[in-house]
Amino acid sequence: MSSENSIFQDNQSLSSFRKSNTSKIDGLYEITHIPEAEKSPIKEYVQSSKFYQHFLPATEQEQFVTLELPSHLPRIWLSKGYTHLHFGAVRFALTAHGRKGLPTVARLALLDTRYADYQHACIGTVETTLNAGTILVTMFPNFNMSISDPQLLTALKFQIQIVGAVPTGITYGATLHYQMVYRIPNHALDFVTPQSTEDALFLQMETDHPSCIYVPRQIPRNELLKLIPDTWLTSYEQHHQNSKNAQPIQSTTHHF
Repeated sequence: MSSENSIFQDNQSLSSFRKSNTSKIDGLYEITHIPEAEKSPIKEYVQSSKFYQHFLPATEQEQFVTLELPSHLPRIWLSKGYTHLHFGAVRFALTAHGRKGLPTVARLALLDTRYADYQHACIGTVETTLNAGTILVTMFPNFNMSISDPQLLTALKFQIQIVGAVPTGITYGATLHYQMVYRIPNHALDFVTPQSTEDALFLQMETDHPSCIYVPRQIPRNELLKLIPDTWLTSYEQHHQNSKNAQPIQSTTHHF
């Protein structure tokens, strides 16, 4: 009797083995080991541009200013094995050339001009009075571009409009200073931005000593129109369409 039980148990085990052996394989993974000698080391360095200055003619029309990058640098970066440029921070200062206390108002937007629609191109905007002196702002675009990208040197632009007490005649009404801080890596990894500041797209500065730090977020076009005049959007989009002619579209309409 015991031998029969043993045979019965063996048959059960064999049946169970056969059943498990014919079960379906849901996934198959292959792990490949890369030798240390063949691994490409991650490398990067942080660099800042010089503090550029751009003289703004005295006008109430919109003006577009391209943020400059030296044209010889991409070739040097590529020759050293770097592949991307990460736009980390853009800091700028705007100073009106007039006595303190004048009712002068400025609106400035940082744009990624690779996009045709304004709500996609707009990284951030600032509206401020200039009666108290120089205003200082820092924005964090936080995106990568390939060093081989043909638009690398011209992608970022400022859109500026100054109204109110604006001088007449041939003279400069203000000076824009700006500086870019960027990483040059051999990869395309972004930084994680603070979540608590992602609602700061539009900045209004009315203090005597304005200075702020900014992190951008995406905003729909209908919400953007509540903050920015529609002429700004259409002027930019026309400028984008006609950029090959190198003639900026200007508008004298303002809504301050």
